[in-house]
Amino acid sequence: TAMWKLLAVLALAALSSGAMINASDPCLMGSSVPATVQMVASMAGSLTPPTNRQAVDQLTNVLQAAAAAGRNYFLTSVFLSFPADGTFVALTNCETSVTNMLPGCSNYNQYAYYASSTTVFQDTSLYTLYPDSPNFNLTTGNVSAAFASRLLAALNGSQSGWVNIVPPYLGADVTQTFLMRVGNVIVGASRANFEPCSLCVSQALNATNDTAFIQFLTYNIYTFSTPPTTNSTMLSMLSQIFNTARTSFGTFGFITMPTFYWAYPDQSSYLIKDCWRWTSDCPANTSTRFVTSIANRDVFGSLTRYTYELIESSYNDNQLGRLIAVSTTPYDATTRAWYVGRIGWTGSFGAFEAPSNIRSFSWPFRMYGSADPSVVFAVSWYPGEAPQCTFSAETNACHSASYVPAAAALAASVATTLPYLGSNYSLNLACSRLLSAVAPLNNGFMQNVYYATSNDDSVMIKYCNTPSAATISACNGYQYLCYVKAQMVFGDGLRRIIPFVPASPGSSQLVLAGSFTIAPEAHVAVSQVAGPYSPTMRPWYLQLNMPGWSNSTYPLASGGSGESYSMQFPMGVAGADRIATEPCQPCISNALNTQNSLEQTMLPVVAQVMSTFGSATSQGGILNASNALFTTVYGLTLLPTDLPYTSATLLPDMYVGFPNNNSYFVTDCRRWTSVCHGWNATYGVWVRNSFFGDGRRRFLPVINGSVVWSVYSISATPFETTTRPWYLNMRGWSAPSLSASANLEIRSFSAPMPRNTGVAAFSFFTVQAPQCNFSAELDTCHNTSYAVPAAMAASYVGAMSTPATSADDVYSTCAALYKATTSLNNNFYRNVYFGLSNNDFYMVKYCNVSGANTQPGCDRALYTCWVRNTLLFGDDQRHVFLFSSTGTVEQSSGVLGSFATVSGSYITTGRPWFVQINQPGWSNGSYGF
Repeated sequence: TAMWKLLAVLALAALSSGAMINASDPCLMGSSVPATVQMVASMAGSLTPPTNRQAVDQLTNVLQAAAAAGRNYFLTSVFLSFPADGTFVALTNCETSVTNMLPGCSNYNQYAYYASSTTVFQDTSLYTLYPDSPNFNLTTGNVSAAFASRLLAALNGSQSGWVNIVPPYLGADVTQTFLMRVGNVIVGASRANFEPCSLCVSQALNATNDTAFIQFLTYNIYTFSTPPTTNSTMLSMLSQIFNTARTSFGTFGFITMPTFYWAYPDQSSYLIKDCWRWTSDCPANTSTRFVTSIANRDVFGSLTRYTYELIESSYNDNQLGRLIAVSTTPYDATTRAWYVGRIGWTGSFGAFEAPSNIRSFSWPFRMYGSADPSVVFAVSWYPGEAPQCTFSAETNACHSASYVPAAAALAASVATTLPYLGSNYSLNLACSRLLSAVAPLNNGFMQNVYYATSNDDSVMIKYCNTPSAATISACNGYQYLCYVKAQMVFGDGLRRIIPFVPASPGSSQLVLAGSFTIAPEAHVAVSQVAGPYSPTMRPWYLQLNMPGWSNSTYPLASGGSGESYSMQFPMGVAGADRIATEPCQPCISNALNTQNSLEQTMLPVVAQVMSTFGSATSQGGILNASNALFTTVYGLTLLPTDLPYTSATLLPDMYVGFPNNNSYFVTDCRRWTSVCHGWNATYGVWVRNSFFGDGRRRFLPVINGSVVWSVYSISATPFETTTRPWYLNMRGWSAPSLSASANLEIRSFSAPMPRNTGVAAFSFFTVQAPQCNFSAELDTCHNTSYAVPAAMAASYVGAMSTPATSADDVYSTCAALYKATTSLNNNFYRNVYFGLSNNDFYMVKYCNVSGANTQPGCDRALYTCWVRNTLLFGDDQRHVFLFSSTGTVEQSSGVLGSFATVSGSYITTGRPWFVQINQPGWSNGSYGF
């Protein structure tokens, strides 16, 4: 047919090029296709060209096991090519929009199978195979031998890499193939061109919850797997699905309900959207929160799409409200990308109801025994909602730890319940309720929290104890201010600043200045902000991604600069601002291992101890202050928490400063970044004190556990304590700056002393935490690790295994795990394992890595196998076996031939890797094995 001729032309055209592709391409670096290739490669070393149809089917089974284990929605094909005779065996994943109409996929099969072999088929043609049947059909012309030679030429002597070669049965939407040569066979797999280029999109849009939400709906409303053909059945279906979604989306972490839709093979389709989402594009005349769009030929006589308001009710009968829109053209959902794709993420395509592009995640529901989906559900999002995909890893780490998103959400929630600002009473109510809601979130870095309504009024709470607020005169003497623009109250477009004051002398309760309850007209404004203010024209009000962060830092109208986070509510937009000194997670804190030590434990203690030493201006006073700092830091540092790449007994760089410019800085001279490194001192304190009269710092050494008056060194220039970044920050992380002593880049973390007597801080040198400087996703390391394909290979071995009931079963399972995974060893192989629900456990350990030389058996063998099996060993411990150089288990003198027993109970099903939620996926952090 014309289609097969076209495929043949495309296949032959693909053979005309095949140069290796730069593996640093971000789309290829983030691809999951190599993991599938590596998994097949781990089993391919012993494969030979098939000599009969049964042998061909055995090879397709290997390919299917790898494809199923990876469950990669963007894998289009995986294949084996034997250059010696041109044999080619392949599998296609039919569940993508670019493969579902290929030969063998037309009956909605999950996979299609192809082969070319002169030995089996007596010619060099490519044939479509049929599982569980000896039948096969001609697919394309004479291409297999040419394809094999082309693969060899593309590899050009390399063992693996990406190439621009399309397998001979795929079209132009499959543009790249990853190859790996193992012995006498070449393993390859191809990716669809719409595979995400990084994890950013999925993470930014919380895709895990999007997909979980739509799968939840699919499995909870399966009773509507047949299309309704009458008005009553249609209304009943709509009501039940709407109520299921409306009452459940919050449990998936959503503040507004994702837009979702479903369609049937008869072309009928339904869409439900939440108009509180700015991307929903609901008709202007909509008066309800939710709407539905329906196309049903049986009910309406055509595929014209009708949009109705949805009435929120617990009844599952008729919740349709007013008809608010009618499409001008018919809507056939079965031609839409989300329906055609059937499963997984689509590429970007134009939304039917809005000009914006969207991407959707589809999930089919099939009746038992049916290959054709009875109904396809999908959920969508707009790429414009994720500008944070351009943020660096460190920026994302800062955002993930900020108070800001929660504060913006609370502000939106409070604003939803408040009346418009039409009187002093409503003004007081708005300020007071907003402060009561967000003050508990104040982590010391709160900047501004606010909301604005569509009539251009606004309310904002400002926290005054931040560096950027220090220049705002209205903050003098106050902890919080309320900025208000209320046109009906003030009538001039300006904002008023009203302070919060104690409700009574000594009270911790704050109230807005002025007695509103007695005399509403007596409100007091400290000042008014010069110039008209239009909140609905501010960047945070107009930004596209809601809820979400601004694209960058920008000047704030009330002073200073920062990033904002915005969230829409029915009457307007709420937001909050983040200042740069707010602590970030996880990069900085994880790199320094300080979450529960320096920031939270040591620094407050140092601040408390040193708060009384600011006035010391004599030799004795200086020694007392220096010894107090040293003994405090030294005592706390004995805990096993310290900077990376250093001994756990090294002191951190810790310092304190006072308003009179006096300062003390304790340092560990064994640290290579310390100025005193190499001096005849282990510890010392740099002192800046007016006692010396020249503003320069002196280095006093620690001898026999005490700071002594013996000046080892004097700084070349004066040291201005109160102008240093760590002092000016008052609280939180500073931006990178140069240290005054070593002239190396540092970052510091500051905390104020009690009663504002000074500032305490510690610092690290950024060269000690290079991972904090990555601009790419931190998962770059994960993407190139052997661990991904090794885990997939282990999962395959585990899936093929059954609970061991004899010693031979244990030996064969260990050998299978060894064979499947050790070919992936890139010299960083550590442990590869799988566990079963009955607590059985098998692990292959590589002994030639740091820390493994002390493990049982590692002085005898390069690899060991650790096994837990209560049935055979009679205990819940792990037993260690030795591998020979050929991968067989050697017999030792222990139980069942084991070499050693690892003491201590081991509960497989309780281990972090077994119980973690994200599977397949990485653990949330490092932990002890």
